[in-house]
Amino acid sequence: MLDGALRLLDGQPISELTVAAIAASAAVAKGTFYVHFPSVEEFLLALHEHFHDRVFAEIEQATANLPPGEQRLRARLTAFHDACRSTAGARSTLRASAAHPALVDASARRNGQAARAVAEDLRALGVERRAGERAALIVAAATEAAAREGREAHSRGVYLRALLDLACPRDASRRNRT
Repeated sequence: MLDGALRLLDGQPISELTVAAIAASAAVAKGTFYVHFPSVEEFLLALHEHFHDRVFAEIEQATANLPPGEQRLRARLTAFHDACRSTAGARSTLRASAAHPALVDASARRNGQAARAVAEDLRALGVERRAGERAALIVAAATEAAAREGREAHSRGVYLRALLDLACPRDASRRNRT
């Protein structure tokens, strides 16, 4: 049901997702939905976790052998971006995470988890002052970049490149001089 709901979210906002449509996408009876999920809110939490588990696994795979620092930070942000682009329903899930009351706490927890990893990379780059706050802003920017890339098909990675320039300013300044 979770994968079916993500596919449905490719074409509609999460607020328009119905139990009937979710059940139909999974080829189960509507009552089966309630056997697995006591409420729509519980389903949305499970959907949020399912989406983020998938994305975090892809990030882990891309960064597992990299030491903290610029290369890992760039790989982390690129993996997040690529996972969102390849996961059905990512844009709706990202947007709903910040807006839907049932998802706000879960989203804050996941964003905090991501920010702690980004802060470790920033500290390895010599950023000590407000590394946690900077990391939180980078995570928010990464979410926004992924949502914009999903919405604007013509962008072709422009938001990812801007995000990498923002997160790794030393790299951006080297590029701007050449």
